[in-house]
Amino acid sequence: LLSYTSANTTVPMEPLVTPDDRHLDRSDDVLFEYALRPRERRIAPPATHRVFLLTKVAWHKHSGPLEQWTVNNITFLGSTTPLLPAIYAGADMADIVAYESGVAGNNLTTHIVRVRYGETVELVVTANDQQQHPWHLHGQWVDFVGVGFFTANGTADKCGVQMYQDADVVSNVESLLPPFDRPTEVLAVGDSFTVPGHGYTAFRFTATNPGPWFLHCHVEWHLGLGMALIVSVELEDGTWPHRSEERRVGKECRSRW
Repeated sequence: LLSYTSANTTVPMEPLVTPDDRHLDRSDDVLFEYALRPRERRIAPPATHRVFLLTKVAWHKHSGPLEQWTVNNITFLGSTTPLLPAIYAGADMADIVAYESGVAGNNLTTHIVRVRYGETVELVVTANDQQQHPWHLHGQWVDFVGVGFFTANGTADKCGVQMYQDADVVSNVESLLPPFDRPTEVLAVGDSFTVPGHGYTAFRFTATNPGPWFLHCHVEWHLGLGMALIVSVELEDGTWPHRSEERRVGKECRSRW
């Protein structure tokens, strides 16, 4: 590789909507973590596509808790049996995914977002409520490329809280983020992150660690009421790479049960 010392090595990028240095003035600022830059400049590669994960609360007046949390209108339910050993044992995914009827227009199921092994994808987690949500993704190390607050006007409910239609959230945040198919400067790196109330956090990762990985809010009350999903890194046929032999042996063992 030949590189001239006088050459301009700056990667051309779209302007990035990011926190500015004012967020460094207060360590209790909700965006403080994203104002702490990596010691070395880091560029996230282009993504093949962008996936929105729209979170909000579903209120109801039925028995049980007064709320359920949803991601893309799905309230998470754990699988009927532990997912990873079940798949290795040759179980059919349709037999272990849990389903229940929601009581507030939502669906209750084992929510799975599939990511193809080896591709770089951008996920955008939004919060259509006033609360700050701390999230954690298992099994992956990601580049955070955008964070901020909605700039569109919502509709106030009877309590005066601004609420947004899903389509308006997507349209607004799309206008604030750089194109997903362009290199983008990285704000921070990690596997845990804050999504601000009435705001969004976007991150990219290259899916090289196969398997089903839990992505969830770390507020236990929200997690217990369904604010979670599984990010499954898999091949195009729905299997996990490097595991064909384990699956074959698992099916043989299961046939003897």
